[in-house]
Parts: sequence; C-alpha cells; structure tokens
Amino acid sequence: MSVPCVPSVPPSISLKTIKEIDRNAPRNAPERKAWFVAEVVSKEEPRALTQLEDAGLEAYCPVETHLTRHSRKQARKRYEVPLLPGYVFVRLPVTDLGVPTLDRDALREASPMVKGLVVVAGKVRSISDRWIDALQAAQAKGAFDYLPRGRPNYAKGDEVRIVTGAMAGRIAQFIANKSGRFKLLLEPIDMLGQPIANGRPLRVKVEPDAVEPANPAPVDPSENLWPPAPDITP
Repeated sequence: MSVPCVPSVPPSISLKTIKEIDRNAPRNAPERKAWFVAEVVSKEEPRALTQLEDAGLEAYCPVETHLTRHSRKQARKRYEVPLLPGYVFVRLPVTDLGVPTLDRDALREASPMVKGLVVVAGKVRSISDRWIDALQAAQAKGAFDYLPRGRPNYAKGDEVRIVTGAMAGRIAQFIANKSGRFKLLLEPIDMLGQPIANGRPLRVKVEPDAVEPANPAPVDPSENLWPPAPDITP
C-alpha cells in the first residue's frame, strides 16, 4: 500500500509562522466592483435594466419625467424617458487591474438587450462611483423632470416665452387665464420670421405649462442640481 507524499514545511518557515499568517489573513474580503456604461438596444432600456437586475447585477438608468395632457381631456399623465437613450450603467466585478470579470457573452446572457460595454480609446473604462452617486442625487432632486413647479402669477401685459409646439421660442404678451388656459397676444410675422407692419395681433390659447417668463430671475449657482463632470478612471 503506497503512502501519499505529503510536502513538509520548509525549515525556513516555522509552523508557528504559518499559523500566524493564516490568522491574520483577510476573511470574506469584499468583492471589488466598478460602474461601466453598457450600450443597449434602442428603446429597450427598461427591459435591459430589469433583466440585469434579475441576473443579480446592480444597474441604473437615469430617466427624466414628463407630464402630458390629452388635448380633449383634463387628465394628465406622467411618463419617463431615458436621460441617455441607448445606454445604461451597470456595476460589475473587476480584477485588481480594474478589468471587468464578465465578458460580452456573459452580459448578453444576463440581458439579450445589451450590445456590450462602451469602449473609450480602445479600452473599456469604468465610471467613478461618486459621479453615479451625484447623478442619482440629481435625479432624486428633480433635476431631470419636466414638471410644473409653481407657475408664476402673470399679470396682464407680462411678456412670456412659448416653450412647446409650433410656436416654441416666440415671445407673447399675457392677457388672461381663461378656464385653466392662458390667453396670449402674439405679434404677427411673415414666413421669414419678420414682423408684419400694421398686422393684426394674433390671440392664442395655450396650456400653462407651455410658457415661461420671458425674462426669468437669475439662477443662484449654488442651487445647481446637475452633477459634476464624469470622472472616468484610466
């Protein structure tokens, strides 16, 4: 009967030293992870996000909230659209060199909507955690929302700017608020956008959300809700 050969401890390292090394070794060291930008199928960002999360991966898709209203109904509807169409952020395990341990095939197995990770200068690069945190904080504060936030009390004769529709960008004069809609007075212009001399002013009605003050008050830079520029690690 043969006896398996058991390697002996080198004389230069004592058994006490080995036990000391084992006792001080890290236990359950946290796995290193980093954020990456993944390109996904157009208009399939929500599905990709759900599939990645179902596969146990942390993912994030910043969205902007819009508020719309049917032309013949008073009901308003909220809907969300991706802030970066065609892309989502995904947090992946990485090696000591910062290289993701999941390749393109593994990501596509987690979500067929994923085309792959974005490459910068021929290399897949990670995004700083603090930039993702700033982006999520900005979204939570409503920086990406297109919602009415306390309409100003316009007085007759105030100048307003139309921000939606075919007349977007035009400056009009506020007349009155009639049944929840703003009545405006527009200067007539020709096909080249030039004022028509002695032309009759146009009276139009728009939704309150379709206008903004023509000369808004200056914004305090300290109240800027946008995150800083992304820090892409080399």
